[in-house]
Amino acid sequence: MIMDINSHLLSLALVVVYALAWAYTFFRHQKTCSGGFGAGSFILLTYLLFAIAAVFLYAGNANMFGEMHLLQFVYLYGLLLVGLLPVLSYDRANITDITPPSEIVIISFSIVYAVCTILYIPVSVSHIKDGITALLVDQSAGIDIYNERLDSWQTENYSVSNVFSIIYNIFSDCAILVYFYYLTMAKRKKIILSVLSFAVFSSVFLALVESNRTQATFAVLSITVSYFMFRRFYGDRIKKIARVTAISLGSVVAALFLVVTISRFGDKDEGATGSILYYTGQAPLYFNRFAFDLGGVRYGDRTINLFKKMLGFEAPTGIFDTRMKYEDMAANDSVFTTYIGDFVMDFGPWLTPILVIWFSVMVFLLIRPNDESIEFHKLIPLHFVMNVCVKGGMYLFCYPFMLNLTIFAYLFFYLCCILYRRSDSI
Repeated sequence: MIMDINSHLLSLALVVVYALAWAYTFFRHQKTCSGGFGAGSFILLTYLLFAIAAVFLYAGNANMFGEMHLLQFVYLYGLLLVGLLPVLSYDRANITDITPPSEIVIISFSIVYAVCTILYIPVSVSHIKDGITALLVDQSAGIDIYNERLDSWQTENYSVSNVFSIIYNIFSDCAILVYFYYLTMAKRKKIILSVLSFAVFSSVFLALVESNRTQATFAVLSITVSYFMFRRFYGDRIKKIARVTAISLGSVVAALFLVVTISRFGDKDEGATGSILYYTGQAPLYFNRFAFDLGGVRYGDRTINLFKKMLGFEAPTGIFDTRMKYEDMAANDSVFTTYIGDFVMDFGPWLTPILVIWFSVMVFLLIRPNDESIEFHKLIPLHFVMNVCVKGGMYLFCYPFMLNLTIFAYLFFYLCCILYRRSDSI
C-alpha cells in the first residue's frame, strides 16, 4: 500500500512515541531499582532497543507495514509491561539472601541433565562438523543448512522419538537457572559446575552451526537475563569472570552469528545488516498492523497446542500444519508480533488481557519474598516469566507446540524443589 506523506509522518511519530515510552519506563525503573541493573532492567533495555530498531525499520519501509495507530501501541505497551511486573517487582525488592534448595534436587537434576546432554551429542555432532566446515568454506552454506532444517520440521513434525534431545531442549532453561544460581554458592562442586557450564554454553553453538539464529538468540537472551537475575548475589570475582567470559565467548558467538547471517541473507537486496534490522524491529510494527484485524483466531493451536491434545481436542501438528489451517487469517507466525501478538492470534484481543493480567498477578503472589530473603523455588516461575518476556519482546511465545513440554519441565522442577525443601539444603 502506498502512503501519503502526512500519514507516513504521523505513523512514524507514533513509532517514535512508542520508543520514547520504553525509554521513559527503563530510566524510571532504574531510579527505583534497589538491586542495580537487574533482569527487569535488561528486559526493558531490550524492549527499548527493539522499539528503536522499529523506528529505523519503519522510516525506510513504511509502505510494507502500512499506517500505524495509537491504540495498538498503547495495548501492546500496556500488556508487555503488565507481563513484566513480577520481574520489575523482584528487581526493586531489597532481597539479600536466597534460601537454598535441597542438595538432592540440584545434584540429581545436574546429573540427569548431564547424561541427557552427553547422549544428545552423537545426534548433533555430525551437524556440528558439517555445519562449521560448510560455513567456513561456502558463503551460501547457511541457507542450505537452514533449508535442511525446514525440510526436517515438515517431515518430522516435532517427533518425540529422540527422548534425550527432547529432555535436553525442554530443560535447557531450567539448567541455565540452576547454573547461575549455583554460582552464588560459596561451596561449589567442580564437577557440577563443569557439567552445567558445558551444557549451558553448548546450546548457543549447536544452534548457530545449524544456521538456527532464533534458537541461538534465545540461548543468549536466557543466559544473559539469568545472569542479571542473580547479579546482586555475586561477589566481585564472579562479576569479573562474567565480564571476561562475555567478551571472549560473545566475540566468538557474534562472529558465528555474522557468518550465518551473511550466508543466509548476504545476497538479498537488504543484505545482512538489513535482515538484522528487520528481525529486531518488525514485532511492534506487525502487531500494530494486524493485531486488531486478523480475521479470526487460532483457538490456542499454537501457544497451548500440546495442552489441547492432552485434553482430547484436535490441534494441528507443528508449524506448517497450523499455517495451512489458518491460511485465511491476515497474519501467522511467519511474522513476529511479540508474545502478546501470539496470544492475540490464539485468543483474540479481549481474552488476552485477562490471561496476561491473571498470570502476572498469580506469579507476583507466588514469588513474594520473606523479608529480605527469597526461597529458591520461588525463582523458578519468575525465571519462566523472564524467558517469556525477554524472548517474546521481539519474537512470539517461545514455548509453542511440543515446547509446551518446557512448561511441564518448569512445573516439575518447581514441585521437586517444594517437596524436598525441608530436607538437607546446600
